[in-house]
Amino acid sequence: MARSVDDLAVMQNQISGVHNRDNASLREKITIDCSLAPDLAGWKIAYSMDLGFMEVDASVRDNTLAALELLRGLGASVDEVELGWDASIIDAAHHYWAHGWAASMDRLLDTRRDDLCDYTIWFIENARKSTPQDYLGSLETAVAMYNRFGPMMDEYDIFICPTLMTTGIPSDITWPKHEIEINGERRMVSEEHWSANFPFNMLSRCPAMSMTSGLAANGVPTAIQFVARSFDDQRVFSAALAYQRAFAAPAFQLDRRIASGDH
Repeated sequence: MARSVDDLAVMQNQISGVHNRDNASLREKITIDCSLAPDLAGWKIAYSMDLGFMEVDASVRDNTLAALELLRGLGASVDEVELGWDASIIDAAHHYWAHGWAASMDRLLDTRRDDLCDYTIWFIENARKSTPQDYLGSLETAVAMYNRFGPMMDEYDIFICPTLMTTGIPSDITWPKHEIEINGERRMVSEEHWSANFPFNMLSRCPAMSMTSGLAANGVPTAIQFVARSFDDQRVFSAALAYQRAFAAPAFQLDRRIASGDH
């Protein structure tokens, strides 16, 4: 969305607030403050490397740990936590999406199928099979997910996890399952086994921001997600701003080059 947290804040401040044609928009307008002190002294950070059920590539793990160490250097305490989530939330996510945007494209399957990619076709076909009870179950799953995440975030300022669990993802992947490379092995999996975005699509009131954490062994960037409790946008921006300033510091960039073997 933007090249820097500061630019993203400009966009956020522009679109924040009530809109008279959108009854889901919040009446309160939040203005992100980017002038905060660039440290996290006293902050408590929770993290999960795998959300409880994902395999993590070594490069992603190493860069995530380096990012967490950088945040410790800014004064934050960092704790690994258990979310109590498992792979069953993948099916719930599919039903969650089926009754929203996937259903909205249903007519295209009969009228424009040749123009659709595998991703779109799969989601429309899945939407046709998903029942109202399946959708209700997906909402109940989202409630159960936040029943663990929300109380946990009363004890922490921010939650961090990798954005993607691997960088070995071909550009021409098909849907729903495709071959990726992780830890030197090829696996046939679906996107939800390597993308950590979808749980926070379901918990959509929780602001989340993805930022680079370095380069993988194959030269592809890795990233981490900053996630806060519901509607706490400022906290995500504050943490991301502090991280961005520290990550860009020459000393840290030198450490990252040495660690990756780029002398």
